[in-house]
Amino acid sequence: MTREITPVELTMFDANESSMDTNATLITTDGTFQTMSANLTGGEDPQITFLYLCKTIVFIFIILVAILSNLLVIASVFLYRKLRGINNYFLVSLAFADLFVACFAMTFNASQQIFGRWMFGAEICDIYNSIDVHASTVSTLHLCCISLDRYFAIVKPFDYHHFMNTRSALGMIFAAWMCPGIISFVPILLGWSGESGIDEDGFCVFNANLPYALLSSFMTFWCPVIVMVIVYYRVFR
Repeated sequence: MTREITPVELTMFDANESSMDTNATLITTDGTFQTMSANLTGGEDPQITFLYLCKTIVFIFIILVAILSNLLVIASVFLYRKLRGINNYFLVSLAFADLFVACFAMTFNASQQIFGRWMFGAEICDIYNSIDVHASTVSTLHLCCISLDRYFAIVKPFDYHHFMNTRSALGMIFAAWMCPGIISFVPILLGWSGESGIDEDGFCVFNANLPYALLSSFMTFWCPVIVMVIVYYRVFR
């Protein structure tokens, strides 16, 4: 049996006063019934619709494909001796970088999109933003290293092993993993990069300031792209 809720009672639905979900049935002026749900936990539960299920399946499918495909690349090089060349060192390291993106950056972001809020706390939010910037930069720097490897293999084939030996390849891979930490974990965790945290809607956000945005975009995108364009142009010639 339902009763009419007065306007005074409606004002008592405060999300900060209780952690229970409240359902109330209202009788409108035309005599029809209307159900009102108030989620008092600080966020609305996602509605299970066909579009929501499709979005969830797509997110999970993309993440699984990224993980399995990069694992296949890593396994193939480790299992077959003929693939253990210097040029494939960069491919294996790139596969590890993309695997890092799939397991952490893509997974955390997908959970936020699926559940409609960030569920891991402010500290994990800063770490997630750091991982996102770091892994993306590592991936682009590896593409830059691969372009240099192809340049020496095609343009200077007789001097290839002089420039691209095991020591130089491992040094390039080490730099590609370590240098992005300067623009990811250090400035974000220390608060130098701008606003990183959970906003009023419950989402993990990262609003970079102008100096950090310029530095990050230069190291992550512009510098590797300029090097790759120049190198592949020389290869094309």
